[in-house]
Amino acid sequence: MNKKIKLGCIAILLTPSITFGADLNKDVHKDVKAAMKYSLPKLKCEQPVLPGKSKDVVDPTGATTRVDVDSYQLGRYNRAEKRWTKCIAKYKTRLMEDFGELKESAAHGLTETQAKVILSNMATIQAALIAPDAIPKPESDDS
Repeated sequence: MNKKIKLGCIAILLTPSITFGADLNKDVHKDVKAAMKYSLPKLKCEQPVLPGKSKDVVDPTGATTRVDVDSYQLGRYNRAEKRWTKCIAKYKTRLMEDFGELKESAAHGLTETQAKVILSNMATIQAALIAPDAIPKPESDDS
C-alpha cells in the first residue's frame, strides 16, 4: 500500500512537467516553424537548348560554329541564354535571403531536432546555390 502512495505522489509531481513538455511544441516561435517547413521555391527559369543536331566545330582561330544553325537561330539562343542567366541570378539572390532567414531563426532558441531539420533545409539551399542551373543534385553516398 505504501508503494502505491509513493507512485501516486510521483505521478502527481511529474504530471506538470509532462504537460509542460507537451506545451513546448505549442510555443514554438513562428520563425522557427516557418524555417522547419521551408522548401525551395519553384524554379521558373527554363534553360534554352541550341537547335541543331550536329556538334560544335572549332576553327583553328578558336571560333566555335555549328554547321546546321544559322546566325538568326544562334542569336536567339544567345539572347535566351542571357535571360536564363539573369533569371538564375535572381533566383539565387532569393535563396541567399531565405538562407539568412533560416539562420536568423536560431536566435529564438532551438531544440536538437529543430536544429537538424533547419540545417538540412540550409544544406538544400547551399546545394542549389552551388549548382550552375540552381537545381540541387542528390548527394551520393560513397561510403
